[in-house]
Amino acid sequence: MHDDTNPMSRYPSLFIDKLAVTIPLDGSRGADVHHAVTESAYEWSEFISLASLRNRSYIGQYKFTISDGRSATLLLQPRNPRNNYFKLEYSPNNFGEEGRALLGEYLRNILGDGYLDDIRGAKLTRLDVTFDVRRLPLKDLLIVDCKGRKSSIIRGREGGDAETYYFPFDGKRQLCVYDKLQQIRDKQGLPPSGIGRAPWVRFEYRCRSLSRYTLDDVVGRMENPFNNFIVKQFSLTDIGISYENLRMFFDSCRLAGVDSTLSGIQDTAMRDSLALAYRTFPTPAFWQRRTSIWAGFRTAIQNALPA
Repeated sequence: MHDDTNPMSRYPSLFIDKLAVTIPLDGSRGADVHHAVTESAYEWSEFISLASLRNRSYIGQYKFTISDGRSATLLLQPRNPRNNYFKLEYSPNNFGEEGRALLGEYLRNILGDGYLDDIRGAKLTRLDVTFDVRRLPLKDLLIVDCKGRKSSIIRGREGGDAETYYFPFDGKRQLCVYDKLQQIRDKQGLPPSGIGRAPWVRFEYRCRSLSRYTLDDVVGRMENPFNNFIVKQFSLTDIGISYENLRMFFDSCRLAGVDSTLSGIQDTAMRDSLALAYRTFPTPAFWQRRTSIWAGFRTAIQNALPA
């Protein structure tokens, strides 16, 4: 399990926030598994139930719900016969160790003892690889997509502060950096002081449309996606720029980009000073350790699987 709250931790731990796979069930096995799910409604009535989801791609739709309300989605019998028969989607981090153990027991019941092999050999359709940073506000971080593709920013209602950044904004491969504390407040309808006070930023690399690859393929081949980004942290410098002007410059770079910000400054000396300030902004310690963070990818996958 990840432990980014431990002050002795050398760097944040990687974890899997979302996982979706489609499992091929050849021959009569699809019908057998579908029958097993239907029959399980009696023995597992506390957990399994029919669902009515927006997903129109599968005929059989079920939810496996644990005691705290967290649920996994089970979809069977695709309308397109070229698609794999069984789709499983859940949030491993939210499910917790006990929830994943219970889900694993259920999957063993309907798929058999080789259910983990089924999952590892399944086609991967969604994977959110994540780590959390505490005690560092989002407004003090400047994130740059090294490939320079389109990005998007979502601002909060009050004060217009940026709460979410997408790099790039294409829905398939993107780094999403957001204020996790604000997200919880919004979901629970709490005021700014209604939950905690320590800043909480989530770095989440979202991969979709991976259906050409199995889960094992991705675990074996996926390179560190965080290496495609630069992160700088706001800090005072000793080059004679006031705090207010430096803060304004940093915020402009966060929201509009450094090139756009510098190109709008007519005074050459000031532009050169601010360009130096940008180079002086440090790389935060957690980003310097992103290779060590990514080294936990295999463990994160292992911890995410139903057990």
